[in-house]
Amino acid sequence: MAIADVLRTNRLLHFVVLGGILFAVAPRERSERPVRVTVGEIERAWRTEQARSGHLLSAAEKQRVVDDLVADEVLYREGRRLGVDGSDPVVRARVAESMRTALAAAVPPVDPAEVEREAAVLVAAAPMRVKIDAWFVAKDRPEALHVAERLAAEIAVGQTPRSPDAPPISLGAFYMEDTLAKVAGLGVAQAAFTLPVGTAGAPVSSAWGIWIVRPLERRPLATAEVRGVAEEMVRRRKAAAEVARVVERAGADIVVDMPLGEAPYHHGPGEM
Repeated sequence: MAIADVLRTNRLLHFVVLGGILFAVAPRERSERPVRVTVGEIERAWRTEQARSGHLLSAAEKQRVVDDLVADEVLYREGRRLGVDGSDPVVRARVAESMRTALAAAVPPVDPAEVEREAAVLVAAAPMRVKIDAWFVAKDRPEALHVAERLAAEIAVGQTPRSPDAPPISLGAFYMEDTLAKVAGLGVAQAAFTLPVGTAGAPVSSAWGIWIVRPLERRPLATAEVRGVAEEMVRRRKAAAEVARVVERAGADIVVDMPLGEAPYHHGPGEM
């Protein structure tokens, strides 16, 4: 869809683009009142985020929560100035979210080269994965350990016996080490990532039974597997940068009353 078509069909995006032009050419006026975030608002937002994440917030996470509160207030005012909520009785958070959506829609198409760079970073940081072959003996089978030792001896001389019991995992999938440890047991995961590829090891016991593991292939993620994730990360980064620019451009005084004992709030370019 052409840009002109988008502007004709999206009133909110039209206001955002027009507002950006007006900001560039119009003299900046001081806000009627500063953008103020209170201690109570911060503490409520921290409690909500802590409950959602399930862990104590780090200093960086607390900063991000306060950044969002500041951005929400600025975007709410910007939305009202552009008439986004003129006929819609939505609450402040909905107006701010409408502005975020409009700003994200206004982000230019991502550069494929930037996506490839992001994908390369993801691939480099991704853990190795393994595909295994395995023979499994359930622990409730009579003389399970003896059965497993006999299997291991047959495999060691090149035979390919059938598994006495079906392994409780899919053998056609690739597994990261921590995932394999969860679904099969720590000993199975360690064998899969330490044995030479194509070599079966000694019987390994787990809560599910006794395993004989043979790694078939170990490899990192391929770039094609993470390209979609990388593109979404680039889009989100650009959208966040647009929000930060609106906050900076608004020209309003920002007053953040931090809770007692917390470091003063500092906001500047690149911190949103």
